[in-house]
Amino acid sequence: MNRDLGADLLGRLPALSIDELNDLLGNVSARKGEVQSWLFEKAVCELAKRDPWAALSWFEAEEGRTFSVEGLEIVSELAAANDCGKLLVWYKNVQKTVPKEFAQVLAGDIFASLASYHPALALDSLEEILEPQASHRATNSVFAILARKDLESTMQLALGSYRGSQLDSILLSMAGSVGGDNPSLGLEVAADIKDIQTRSLIVSSLIGQLAQVDPSQAVGHLELLGMRDLQLVLGGKSGPQGSSIIELLASEDPNGILRIVNKLPLTSQSIEIHTSAISSVAGVDYARAYDLIASFPAGKSKDQLIDRYAQLTDSSGLSVLIEIAVDKGDKRLLESSVRTLAQNCGVLGVEEVSRVVASVPEHLRTEFQNEALISACHRDPEAVVRYMNDQSYNPGSQKAADQLYSNLGAQLQNSSHEFVEPWLASLPEEHKVSAFKGVAIAMVKSDIVALSEKLAEMPSSRARDEGIKVLLEELRRSDPEMAKAWENQLKQQ
Repeated sequence: MNRDLGADLLGRLPALSIDELNDLLGNVSARKGEVQSWLFEKAVCELAKRDPWAALSWFEAEEGRTFSVEGLEIVSELAAANDCGKLLVWYKNVQKTVPKEFAQVLAGDIFASLASYHPALALDSLEEILEPQASHRATNSVFAILARKDLESTMQLALGSYRGSQLDSILLSMAGSVGGDNPSLGLEVAADIKDIQTRSLIVSSLIGQLAQVDPSQAVGHLELLGMRDLQLVLGGKSGPQGSSIIELLASEDPNGILRIVNKLPLTSQSIEIHTSAISSVAGVDYARAYDLIASFPAGKSKDQLIDRYAQLTDSSGLSVLIEIAVDKGDKRLLESSVRTLAQNCGVLGVEEVSRVVASVPEHLRTEFQNEALISACHRDPEAVVRYMNDQSYNPGSQKAADQLYSNLGAQLQNSSHEFVEPWLASLPEEHKVSAFKGVAIAMVKSDIVALSEKLAEMPSSRARDEGIKVLLEELRRSDPEMAKAWENQLKQQ
C-alpha cells in the first residue's frame, strides 16, 4: 500500500461504519509496512470513538506492536470515559495473555486514564491487579494525573502511603506533571525527593524552564538550594539546545547568577561552573572577566580556573588576555594564555603562528613557538619544517629542541615518510639524534620489522643508539626472545 492510497483511506475513516472499520483493520493487519502500521493505528483510534472495546480488542490482538504511545493514550482515554469499571476488568484479563512488557506499558496508560475519571477506583485497584513492576509504573501515572487535579491532597496521600525509592519515583512524576504548566509548583514537589541525583535532574529541568519565562524566580529558587544540589543543578545542561542554567540566566540577571555561583567555594569540582559563569556574564569583556577571576583567593583552584578560562577563549580573546596579564603583572594568566594560544595556533597551522607571534611578549615568544610548532606537527609537519628553515628557527634550550625534533620526526614518518631521509640528512648532529628517535618511535608502532632492518644497516652513531633503545624497549614488552637476540648481537659488535 502506498502513502497516497493510505492518505485517501485516512480521509474516509470518519464516514466508515463500525463493521467497515473492523473489515479495514482486518485487511490492513494482514499486511506489513510503515504505511499499514500508520493507517492501522488511525483506524483503531477512529473505531475507539464509536466502540472503545472493539478498539481495545485490536490492541490486544496486535500486542501493541503497531501502536504509538499516543495511540494507546487515545484509546484508553476513550474507554475510561465510557466505563471505568469495564476498562479495569478488560485490563485485568488481558494482562494475563499479552507479553509482560506490553502489559507494563499498557498499565501506565490505562491507570492514567482511570485516574482522570475515577481516581479512587484507580488507586484502590493498583496493587490488587498489577504485578509490582507494572504497579510502580501505573502508580506514577496515577499520581501524575491526580497532582494536576488536587496537588495538596495528592502530596499528603503520597507522603503518607509510600517510602524510599518508590516515593521518590512518584514525586518525580508529580513534579514533572505539575511543573509543565507551573515550574515553581513542580519545584515545591521536587523538594521532598530524597535521592539527590533524582532530585537534581528534575530541579535542573524545572529551573531551566523557569529561567526562560521568569529569570528572577529562577534565581530565587537557586538561592534556596543546598550546596550539593546547587553544584549538581548548575553543572547540568537543561536549557534549549543543551544550554546551561548559567547561560540562560547570564543575560537576564548577570549579578544574580554571579551571586549564586559565588556561594560555591572555588574547588576542582566547581571549576567548570565558575568558568561558565565568568564566560557567560563577561562575554567578550575580558577586562571584566579578569576582575571576576582576580576576586578569588590565590591558590591551586584559582590557577585551574585561569587555565580553564583560557582554554575556553578564542585566539583573538587570548591576545587581549595576554595584554591584560602583562598590564596587571599576572604571571599565571600570561603563561596560561600564551600556552593556550600556542595550542590553538598550532591546530590552525603555521600561518597562524606567524600571524600571532608578534602579540606575544618577547621573552615568551620562543616558548610560544615551540608549543605551537609541536601542535602544528600533527596537522602539517612539512609546513613546520619549512617554517623553521625560513626563520632559521632556534628552539632555545636543548630540551626544547629535543622535544620539537622528536615530534617532527614521528609525524613526518607517519605522514610523509619519503620526506624523512633528506630531512634527517640536512640536520646538524645535535638535532639528528632526537629527530631519529621520533622516527623510530613512529616505526616501532607501524612496522617494527622495517625499523629492525633499518637499524641493522645504519653505521654506528648516537642516532642509531637512540633508535636501538626505542626498539629494545618495545621488544622487551612484546617479544622478549627477540630482545635478547638483539642485545646479544650488540654485545658482539
